[in-house]
Amino acid sequence: MPNITIEFVKRTNEPGTYRDEKLPGFTLFIGKGESGIKSYQVNGRIKGGRPIFYTIGRHGTWNATTAREEAGRILRLMAEGIDPRAGKSEVKAAHVEQIALDKAEAAKSEFTLRRAFEQWHAESHKTKDRTKELYQQMIYKHLKDWLDLPVAEITAQMVADRYNKVADVSVGSAGNTFRALRMLFNWLLIRQEDLPAAEQIIVKNPVTVLHRRDLWRELKPRTKFITKKELPRWFQAVQEIDNPMYCDYFQFVLVTGLRLTEASKLHWADIDFDNSVFTARDTKNGSDHTLPMTDFTRQIFERRLAAKKNDFVFPAKTGTGYFRDARHWIRIVKQRTQGPGQAGIEFTCHMLRKTLSNYAMDVNLTDGQRKMILNHTNRADVTEHHYTTKDAERMREPLTRVEKYILEIGLSG
Repeated sequence: MPNITIEFVKRTNEPGTYRDEKLPGFTLFIGKGESGIKSYQVNGRIKGGRPIFYTIGRHGTWNATTAREEAGRILRLMAEGIDPRAGKSEVKAAHVEQIALDKAEAAKSEFTLRRAFEQWHAESHKTKDRTKELYQQMIYKHLKDWLDLPVAEITAQMVADRYNKVADVSVGSAGNTFRALRMLFNWLLIRQEDLPAAEQIIVKNPVTVLHRRDLWRELKPRTKFITKKELPRWFQAVQEIDNPMYCDYFQFVLVTGLRLTEASKLHWADIDFDNSVFTARDTKNGSDHTLPMTDFTRQIFERRLAAKKNDFVFPAKTGTGYFRDARHWIRIVKQRTQGPGQAGIEFTCHMLRKTLSNYAMDVNLTDGQRKMILNHTNRADVTEHHYTTKDAERMREPLTRVEKYILEIGLSG
């Protein structure tokens, strides 16, 4: 009988059963055929029972040394009257379960914040494009160093610390960022709710810590607008812009109160010169918003039509889309409104909307008229909602009145 060693197993390929000379009951089996599979076995008798045959495992998974140690353990169990096969199915089941757990853990480590956002972005067909763009901008900017972090590793404390850090700079950005993150975790919780517990990526939403600890900061309403003293300087600087489209765009937003993207996404198909109205589609509150065309806005449309490049009233510099970023020209206006003892006028497109709203009160527009013009519908008031979305002609006189007031102030210098 041979001594079953690593060297013996390596050089032996003849099919058959080889019994170890040093450890009775320990055997090497080599199968027939081209594969010639080698496996380690134990042949022996359980104390007080019958002989049994027990396979330790294949060579490769085991070697002669480790198989010998396992054979010795098995033979000792048999000598104590314990059948080693009794727990084999349980061991196998535990092994299968461990493999599943390992796979689940691997899946968790691979499911990063970036991957979660990309999957949500692809699957959330009902979410508006501008909302997706905002969420992506916020997450990729303020959580950039978390993008390749497994979502399962994002903790409540991490959320609390980062929220405060962002909010110290901008409460609005912090709110947008962590509302987006909260949405992402809620989406994932719903998506995985039918999976076995071991396969679930996360168990809770860490962003809830902001509510539990009362960490959400209140965003103060934006009340700033372009004052009567500033309006003449603002108009002069805007009308001197080297790019006529932005000159028209800023003035257009000021006298219509449209939001930035509502104005920039205007299609020529929605400009009705015959009826002197125009329509912003798919606005923030989900409806279309039709406004009357005044003499001033008609002149803007006519200038833009003469310079038409594509289907949009305010087109992108190249391609077939609409322009998306006015920040460069906003900075230019600020620079040109600076002077001796005068700071440059800082403004945003939202401030232009606020400016219209403020001057609407100066000319005694009712709250209902202002809401109508600004498309601020109160969804709890069905009558008002119907009124503000149905009849653009009702806005013609009040909008013309406030526009005239703004132009008289702004162009007086």
